[in-house]
Amino acid sequence: MKTIIVQWITDPGHAWLQVNRSVVAELDIKVSGFSYMNSHSVYLEEDCDAGKFIIAVSIAGHQLEYLPEIVEKYHDSVVRSMASYWSGS
Repeated sequence: MKTIIVQWITDPGHAWLQVNRSVVAELDIKVSGFSYMNSHSVYLEEDCDAGKFIIAVSIAGHQLEYLPEIVEKYHDSVVRSMASYWSGS
C-alpha cells in the first residue's frame, strides 16, 4: 500500500488540499479550473477537486497521511497567486 502525504492549506475564505503533481497525474484526476498549481504541487479546491482526489486514492487502495493544517489568518493565501490548474496543465 502506497502512503500519500497531503496537507490542507487554508485562508479566511477557502481551503485547498496540497498534493504532489505526480500523484495527481498517476491517479488521473480530472482537476477543475478552481484548483491551483506550482512546479511541484497541485492545490485541489476543497469543494470539488479534493473530494475527487480522496475517492481516487481510496479506489487505488492507497493510504492518506495528513500533515498539520496551515492557517493564514490575516491575508489571502499564497495559493491564490498561483496559476490555475487549467492554465498550465
